[in-house]
Amino acid sequence: MSKFHLENIKRTIFVIIGEKLFLSIPNQKISHKDWFIKEKWMNSDDKSFIENHPRGYIDSEGIYIYQGYKAHSPKISKKLLEKTVKELCLKKNLNEKLHVFLGTVDSQKSKNGKKPPEHDLGPISCVFKKTEDLQKVL
Repeated sequence: MSKFHLENIKRTIFVIIGEKLFLSIPNQKISHKDWFIKEKWMNSDDKSFIENHPRGYIDSEGIYIYQGYKAHSPKISKKLLEKTVKELCLKKNLNEKLHVFLGTVDSQKSKNGKKPPEHDLGPISCVFKKTEDLQKVL
């Protein structure tokens, strides 16, 4: 199993395969890699799945979306990002005050294991109003 740093955060993890969103069981203490292996989307030696599929999690602060082992900003279209955020809001009944974060920066992790996000798109309620800002990020 992989080394996992976010075990103290209540979160639901997800992955986007093609244009389809897959959600884990809520509040599991599992890494994305371990979940992907369990679901048989990848084996332990396959690095391409994590590199090629946007993934993330939802916690009490917001929606985090990233890609690759370095958790960089995802390579997805504005349309797919909007679709994903809307679907997460509906499926998880999310508060529109939660923020949407993209990517991470290499920096000191917080005490709960989080790296700071590369981009904070603001609250969910505002994300879809910021078309120009979103285009610059993606």
